[in-house]
Amino acid sequence: MFKYSDNDMENFSLHDCRATSLTFGDGTLTFGFEEGFWYTKGTAMLSCDTGKGEVEFHTIYPDMHCNIYVDIFEWRTENEDDCVALRRNLPFEEFVKLMNSGMKIEFLKEYKGYQSYLYECDLFGCGKYGDIEATITISADSITYRWNDKE
Repeated sequence: MFKYSDNDMENFSLHDCRATSLTFGDGTLTFGFEEGFWYTKGTAMLSCDTGKGEVEFHTIYPDMHCNIYVDIFEWRTENEDDCVALRRNLPFEEFVKLMNSGMKIEFLKEYKGYQSYLYECDLFGCGKYGDIEATITISADSITYRWNDKE
C-alpha cells in the first residue's frame, strides 16, 4: 500500500530515476521504483524525491504486447570515422524476462502524446546485451503515481 496517489503527470519527473520491477495485468502496466521518483508540484525549487513508489499505466489494448514497445540501440563502428546506430525491437517477453532477472531502467527523458508515453532511457544489467540505450513507448489512457514518504 502507498500513502499518496496522483494522476497528474505534470507533478512528477522520472528523470534519473530507476525502475527495479515490472508487473502487468488487468489493463495495467506498473513499474516499481525502490528509491522513488521526483515530485515537482509547484516550482522546481520545491521538488523532492519520494520514498518507494510505483507508476501505473492504464493501458489501452487487452493484449499487453500491443501496449508497450521497447527499441534498443546497438552502436557499431564501421571504420575509424563511422559509428552506426542500429535500432531493433526488444520483444515484450524478453523485456519482462530481463526485468525479472534484475535489469534496471534509468529514465532520462519523457514525452506525453495522445494515449502515448515515450521514454528515452538506459537499461542496466541486460545480460548478453550489457548496458544499452533504449526507448520505451507505452499506449495508455492515463497514468497513476503512487508513493510513500522517504524513510
